[in-house]
Amino acid sequence: MEHLWRHLKRRLAGYKNEPAEMQNVRQRPVECKLTKGGQEYAGLKNEDANGFKCQPWLSKASNKKSSLQEWMNFPDQTIDSSHNFCRNPTGELGGPWCYNDEGSDRRGHCEVPFCFEVYLRSAIDGQAAKGYPECLLTLMGREYAGTERKTETGKTCLQWDKQPHGITKDFKKEMFYEDHFRFGNSSLHENFCRNPTLKERPWCFVEPPDFWEFCDIPLCPNFTNRTECKWTKEGEEYAGSRNVTATGRPCLHWEESAKMHWMSFPKGMRRENHNFCRNMEGDSGGPHCIVKTVDDPFLDIEYSDVPFCPFHYLQ
Repeated sequence: MEHLWRHLKRRLAGYKNEPAEMQNVRQRPVECKLTKGGQEYAGLKNEDANGFKCQPWLSKASNKKSSLQEWMNFPDQTIDSSHNFCRNPTGELGGPWCYNDEGSDRRGHCEVPFCFEVYLRSAIDGQAAKGYPECLLTLMGREYAGTERKTETGKTCLQWDKQPHGITKDFKKEMFYEDHFRFGNSSLHENFCRNPTLKERPWCFVEPPDFWEFCDIPLCPNFTNRTECKWTKEGEEYAGSRNVTATGRPCLHWEESAKMHWMSFPKGMRRENHNFCRNMEGDSGGPHCIVKTVDDPFLDIEYSDVPFCPFHYLQ
């Protein structure tokens, strides 16, 4: 079976142009996933959520019902007889899994955290995390995923999931509070500066009498060279300059969006020269833009294929 695996990988090598940074990922796997399904996960976790040890994928338990396509869905360059790491070759919604009982088909899902969570957890004792830039890629800072938790006057930010003094009026009434945050979970963002309500820049709740304050987060030194990738499936943090859809259709300027009543886009994004793909409302389809349809006089939206950021952003 190992010989077959290596043979198939060689046959397909000519069809896969893997970026250098992704080749580096295979050499230094990180213990997190970018997507809910985690098919890209190539870490070393080898027990399921219940603590049961994973069995090697090349054992009888796992290979007797696996299709050729499933074997090719592994993110690994090679698999040997000892490989028993959690993977998701079948694309299950529950994420990476493994066979946990030798000689049977018993499966168990593995607890693999999102890379976004791992990054935030690395901010300890008030110290900033290392990896993602502690600066803004856009003036509004909607994309900011850093770990600053002090306001511009030096006050300590309050936990987003506590709201001891209520919330500000710019949280949309037609949306759940949690849906204003990436991953739909305010607790993941602890008390870090964020911009869930599209204010001028990142902010946070503080103790009265001020209630909330802006945070003093600088623009990134390479502000004009924006990151052309996304951290999450939805890509709400994407602030790059891609202005074509996945099918190659050119994006219209956001000033046209006024006709579609997309009031969630701040006025600055509707200026004449802004036609970059964005996802301001947490659309599950990811970054998108407005386009003209051929047979319809009305405008439409179409998604863009913004790639995931390579794992070296977390190193």
